[in-house]
Amino acid sequence: MGRLTDDMTRLVGEIHAARNGRGRLMRDLTLATVEMRRAVAHLRRSFAADLAGARAAWLGATAPVWPRAGVPETSAPRGRGVEAERGEVLRKAGRRPRPR
Repeated sequence: MGRLTDDMTRLVGEIHAARNGRGRLMRDLTLATVEMRRAVAHLRRSFAADLAGARAAWLGATAPVWPRAGVPETSAPRGRGVEAERGEVLRKAGRRPRPR
């Protein structure tokens, strides 16, 4: 074969190798993203449980409080509800509370 044919054959091989490498990279990134999302979701649940426990301890709730259950309205200081407390914390942080 001639020099041009050899170079073209080599380039085609490099193109295929790069395409295969890019495909592997995309699969690895997709898998890593799924794993990271799971880890973040687990951390968020853990933090929510810790926060709910701390809130229950500070506000004097005697029953165990699950992260999504919130704190009973009657245990909030000065008659304020948990939503009001949450809105105040978000306002201090410079964020607007989301409607629920």
